[in-house]
Amino acid sequence: QHQGWRRQRAPIALGRTRALEGITVLAEGLTDGDLNTRLAALRGLGRMACPQAAEEILNWVAGAGLAVPALPLQSALVQCCAERPQILLPYLQHAEGAIREMLGRVFGEVATPSLGSEVLQFVDDDLQELRAAAARALSNAEPGLAVNALSELAQDAVWFVRLRAIVSLGKLGHKTGIPSLLRGLTDRRRRDWDNF
Repeated sequence: QHQGWRRQRAPIALGRTRALEGITVLAEGLTDGDLNTRLAALRGLGRMACPQAAEEILNWVAGAGLAVPALPLQSALVQCCAERPQILLPYLQHAEGAIREMLGRVFGEVATPSLGSEVLQFVDDDLQELRAAAARALSNAEPGLAVNALSELAQDAVWFVRLRAIVSLGKLGHKTGIPSLLRGLTDRRRRDWDNF
């Protein structure tokens, strides 16, 4: 029992060192048969907070699927992808189902203004989570690029996509977005938001 505890604490401690040499060892822990060991390795990689750790996690997810709960996976990826969010794009474009939703949420958290045009490909996506993530990411984009896309998303059939678009329009604070912002705020379907 004491060894199991140490086995789960060691990857997290290794991640805290941020020594790039530890990434390979932590990545091996992702393939362990024990869920707690996989979670500890994932947390360790998340503590590394670097693109190299993100690559290991993303490659593992691409092969193994969701072998851990989505929330810790999402948290580790947010930490690791913040420095270079474009690392998510190829994985996001080829992922499906729950993995794609989770990657979309991560992308929405870490997207930067320089990715504005990359985000546009997800505005018309079939997956409502990804449209909402695109709306969130567009709050950081150049207003000339973002206002039209956010105005379109503010008309979405899904309430939380509309809500995210309205919040992003407000955050942008650009005068060309005011008409869409006002339409969104006076939308009769807004009652859905009030129940949230």
